Amino acid sequence: IQKNKITQRRWLNDDDVNSCLKCKETFSVTQRKHHCRNCGNIFCDSCSSKTAIVAASSKKPQRVCDNCYKDLTS
Repeated sequence: IQKNKITQRRWLNDDDVNSCLKCKETFSVTQRKHHCRNCGNIFCDSCSSKTAIVAASSKKPQRVCDNCYKDLTS
């Protein structure tokens, strides 16, 4: 996660990730993939349910992962 934050904040390709990068839950029709708008990694809904203002993004709060939420709000 840290590496992706530092290296241009590119979103991971959906096809490259089959499970949540935090809790390891496998994605399926009912368990959807969500990109963190800060680090670009892919998480399940539970691990990316928070929102925060992301630099160089919309002025509206964006979906972020739990780790980025802590970083952005502390």
